Amino acid sequence: MKHLSRLIAPLFLVLSFNAFAVDSDGDGLDDSVETNTTASTEVYTYITPKFIFNNFPLCKIASSFGQACKYWPLRKRDAFSPSKIFDASEIKIADDMIDITTDDWFYSFSIKKLEGGVIELQFTDDATKGSYLTVSTFTLSWQEEDKNWTLTGKTLNYIAGGSDVKKMEDVYVTFDEAIPFIKSD
Repeated sequence: MKHLSRLIAPLFLVLSFNAFAVDSDGDGLDDSVETNTTASTEVYTYITPKFIFNNFPLCKIASSFGQACKYWPLRKRDAFSPSKIFDASEIKIADDMIDITTDDWFYSFSIKKLEGGVIELQFTDDATKGSYLTVSTFTLSWQEEDKNWTLTGKTLNYIAGGSDVKKMEDVYVTFDEAIPFIKSD
């Protein structure tokens, strides 16, 4: 299961409707739809890896950063995204995915657009020198009122461990409150 997302990523690329979308200003919207001034949620049905890299709320989800995040000042927690992973030795950003490698961890984000404008984001959190490994799929939703993406729920696809934690796999959980992405400056 180690680096599972590397095996799945080519499939996401093949299935992606917007594999070659361009987002020159980093706001998460494909440039080809930004010129459309019609107030329609269809304009906001694509999100880019660059936007995930700069705006994914890493301290607001359960992850290996949890212990560090809880000791950081609120302002730092609220602004912590994958782009702020301080010891990254390798960062790969492709059409619909991001891989971040540190000395001890591998993180991967894979974007998948489904029918009806639904977007899923698969997040792999993998200890390269230990047994911690989780793979979660988040459901994303565009909030027109706030002009921002949110995480509305997740499925824990895989977790390393015994039967006591395996029972959490493949159960979709809707968040009580949507988790907003970090707003761009």
